[in-house]
Amino acid sequence: MNLLFIFTGKWDIEIGDPEPNFDKKDEDIIKESPNQPFVSRRITKLNLEWRIRNLPYPLNTYSVTVDNDCSGGGCLVVRTTNKKYYKRLPVTDLNRLYLPLEQGLFFTFHLSSSPHCCFITRKILQLRFE
Repeated sequence: MNLLFIFTGKWDIEIGDPEPNFDKKDEDIIKESPNQPFVSRRITKLNLEWRIRNLPYPLNTYSVTVDNDCSGGGCLVVRTTNKKYYKRLPVTDLNRLYLPLEQGLFFTFHLSSSPHCCFITRKILQLRFE
């Protein structure tokens, strides 16, 4: 039995870099700057990690908090003190397991002039399944 699945909507990409925008030389449209900040997500054995590229501020400029009242479950809120950047990062892996987010299981660091936000998932999953 052969089944054919056809999806005509837009895919929700959860892991990896965003889709590349190819230049269309025959169209005169407004496009994003290549210096626009964008978020890429990575899953490791111990952590869920988000990297925000093209955001050159020092680490003490960022404020990262956990918001469990976000639509669709918990999310991380990244904002700068100079009010130049604000982003909500959904944590869909933990939302699917109906696990609340805790500020203590979360840390940030600065590497290659871009902030990294890491959430320690191993401790949460061990507590959940014991």
